[in-house]
Amino acid sequence: QVGVTYTDLAVALWSEIMQLEESGTKAKLIERVSKRMGRAFRDLLPEGSIEERMKSLAGLMAARRIPASFVSVEGLPILSVHACPYPDLTSRDTDRSLCHLEQQVLSEAIGQPLELSCCKLDGHGSCQFKPTQKQIPQTSNL
Repeated sequence: QVGVTYTDLAVALWSEIMQLEESGTKAKLIERVSKRMGRAFRDLLPEGSIEERMKSLAGLMAARRIPASFVSVEGLPILSVHACPYPDLTSRDTDRSLCHLEQQVLSEAIGQPLELSCCKLDGHGSCQFKPTQKQIPQTSNL
């Protein structure tokens, strides 16, 4: 029986991406990878509101052994990722490129820009992603 692991490949590829000297090339490559990964998630999510999509994404991540949950705080949808999906890579990621990649992946999956509002690397209990302020639907009091 042969084991399957992609850790060595992922570490090698990420290290090579980080070694690229041309910052524009590096950014473009990270953007293309994040869009591809985000579309793969998006294709598995049902149509619906951002809340429904974020809740489904949390379930999809949990099914892939990435502990995640969804909450709505005062009408603000928040996706919490309780463990880094890339633990072997974050120790080498001094400029938080992986955090940015994950933010782009989740934004692409949801179909709306998300911001990283809390990060485990800053000592928080989880990484939290929420819609950017300009994307949050406003309630009218008319």
